Amino acid sequence: MFPLHRPLQGGIIGCGFFGQIRLEAWRRIPEVRIVAACDLDVEKARPAAPRAYTSPEEMMEAVEAAYQSPAERRAVRMTEIL
Repeated sequence: MFPLHRPLQGGIIGCGFFGQIRLEAWRRIPEVRIVAACDLDVEKARPAAPRAYTSPEEMMEAVEAAYQSPAERRAVRMTEIL
């Protein structure tokens, strides 16, 4: 991995069972910080990141993130993430 001047900031979409697995994986990477999380149930998103949202669109508009990580069982259209 290449050295970074500052950690990459990202957000996670979906904080249920699969979201928790993905969140743990991201937290193990020292160069990454999860700064926002979104779930239909905002109470699931609150412990995952400093900023919690109920819609991916709202999260992406409010947070400057280098990446968005979808953690949903069903297929997610890339247009919703990008």
